[in-house]
Amino acid sequence: MTYFGSAPARKSFSRLLLGLLAMCMTAAVLTSCATPSPLEIALDAYSRGDDVQAIQMALEALEEEPGSQEAQQVLSGAWNRAVSRLEAEIAAREFLDSPWEAVKALPYYNQLIALHRMVYNAGKTELNPDPEGVLERGLAAQSRIADVHEREGSVLLSHRTRDTAREALAHFQQVKRLNPESDIDWKIARAREFATLKLFIFTGPDTNFFLNSNDMVPAIEAELAKLDLVEIVTVPNRFAAPIGDTHGAEDFARGHGAHMMLHVVPDTVSDVKIIREKRPIHSSVSADWEIETVSLKASASTSFRFVLVDLETDEAIAEDTFTYAQSDDGGFSVSAILHTGRQVTGQLGDMSSSRSILVNPAAPGTNAWELSSELSRYERLDVSSGFAPGVFPALYSTFEQIDISSFQHPSELARIQTLNKHTFWLFDAVEFSVSSGNNSYTFVYGPYLGDGSDGMMASAAYDRRLYNDIISWMSRRDIRQNMENQFLPSFYTRDAPRAVAGAAAPLLK
Repeated sequence: MTYFGSAPARKSFSRLLLGLLAMCMTAAVLTSCATPSPLEIALDAYSRGDDVQAIQMALEALEEEPGSQEAQQVLSGAWNRAVSRLEAEIAAREFLDSPWEAVKALPYYNQLIALHRMVYNAGKTELNPDPEGVLERGLAAQSRIADVHEREGSVLLSHRTRDTAREALAHFQQVKRLNPESDIDWKIARAREFATLKLFIFTGPDTNFFLNSNDMVPAIEAELAKLDLVEIVTVPNRFAAPIGDTHGAEDFARGHGAHMMLHVVPDTVSDVKIIREKRPIHSSVSADWEIETVSLKASASTSFRFVLVDLETDEAIAEDTFTYAQSDDGGFSVSAILHTGRQVTGQLGDMSSSRSILVNPAAPGTNAWELSSELSRYERLDVSSGFAPGVFPALYSTFEQIDISSFQHPSELARIQTLNKHTFWLFDAVEFSVSSGNNSYTFVYGPYLGDGSDGMMASAAYDRRLYNDIISWMSRRDIRQNMENQFLPSFYTRDAPRAVAGAAAPLLK
């Protein structure tokens, strides 16, 4: 809101003028580096209808060449046009019946004062600049508009209804903005007292037997208490009642001074389960493999039915049903490239003996470099050419093996950087067909858990075991129960109540 102050009005004007002068100085610095002269800039601004810049630059041109008739003509033309335009804008608004419309004249007064001050300070008395006179007119208009706001607010307040009190409060607050020194505070307080809605909130029993619906009431109250002109009526003892059979809750709320009653009935379903999302490897990768992502997810969904009752009329003024749902996986998930190939018996490299090896095939004609490059590009997997030692097993930073059984929540596992988001390769080697018709094999893992090929086999076997341990850990009843115990309270006493408050808030304005 742009307005004049009362006693400090001239200070406000000075601040506005300083801002305008700062713009002028910036413009002067910028134009000094450019090739056009001040007169050329003034002529261009005048042709574009930018009268303020035209006046600024015409004044600068006259400083450089006081006798310039062309600069004088631009100054005079831009001045007359700018003053006429601003006076017309003021006249169209200043005496409108609505003070909310009349106040829109004040920003034009500010512009007009600044314009008069600019020309007055430049000594162009022939243009009859009168900044003090315009300032006095503006202050008078501002005071007149403030008086109209106060009169209309007082009439509205006399009706003593909540709606008219809210309108009255808006008028009185505008008076305070227009004239900070006005003695209007007591009227603002009085209007706020009548305008404030006193709200009582209570719930019906949740269909989930283990949940106490009253637990969510303080969170709903805290959110709605943030609204302006809403006061929460709190009571020491609560009870729950279904909508349609409130057991006298309306009288109970009225007895505690409430104007309205928000009755909320929740219906909550919660669950904790393993989420396994399987899909093929990217089609541009030369391998017909599958990859899955696994997480343990706690989720809850509450269907809310609520009704807002006007206790002064005993009428339901709003009623609705909506559902709020949320889930959490503790920030932990892992992926796995599944074993989709076959098992062969053989001895690779310096393996100590022949043994069964799990292999996945690459497409015919593909070599280890091509496949690892494609997996890096299309699946964002961190593998090196030839795989070994491009794939790392999931280990502590100390390279110790991970004991999953000692953890109680996925968020704890998420703190193990080498494990969280890790991709497990559930096979030992990749099979490549060669031109001779024979097959060649390349280990996936490097020898992290031992030397040579035996170490590569041990690393692959460890990752397979660890992946299965994670799945088993996620399946444990105590882990699931602990995850639900941590998730449900915040959902039920923080997040879901916020959703209720968000749905109810627009009805209280």
